Amino acid sequence: MSKNKIYAVITGDLVKSGKFGSDREKALKILKEALNALSNFKRKNIGGISDIFRGDSFQIVILEPASALEIAIFLKARLFSNTIKGKSIDVRIAIGIGEIESFDRKNIQESDGEAFRLSGNALDNISKYRRFSIKSNIDESNKQLKFISSSIDSITRRWSPQQAEAVLLWLSGKTQTSISKKLGISQPAVNKRLLLAGHFTLKESFELFKFLIEEYKL
Repeated sequence: MSKNKIYAVITGDLVKSGKFGSDREKALKILKEALNALSNFKRKNIGGISDIFRGDSFQIVILEPASALEIAIFLKARLFSNTIKGKSIDVRIAIGIGEIESFDRKNIQESDGEAFRLSGNALDNISKYRRFSIKSNIDESNKQLKFISSSIDSITRRWSPQQAEAVLLWLSGKTQTSISKKLGISQPAVNKRLLLAGHFTLKESFELFKFLIEEYKL
């Protein structure tokens, strides 16, 4: 790999997977299906997805780091739109941005490099009240990345499963009209769900994140 090439690594795990009790295996199945669904979302930008490890953890290598935030939100929306006995499935996610020294597509959790270490570290040190974190090795960038993380945390923690489903379809490029047909609700109802889900803030967060990534590459 080129010396100065920048990647993003997403490390995540299920939130309180033990709360599902006997349905824990069902929750893990939904997680695996959500990870598989990423193959149809930003496919060219994804370098690899790990198997589930440490019970309910996973890693995703992003070849084009500017797309990492959208990929992370797609995954959260896909999971949050699912419920087990009325409880939504959520994940803690940490994004690390940096170089990669070794990358084994068949055994991603054995790979190593700055992006892996930043991501794993961020997840290990995430506050129990938080579920999202982004880290680079540049202090100035981290101040703004922390703001993005806090915004994402605040928005996604308030989602309903129905709002998450609308966000998922919106991220997939569907228009509000096509979403309304898919969900069997009116277009104004779709618009309300997206507004309550904070899709304008999400869009602006994606744009700021991409700008910071481009600055980071320089």
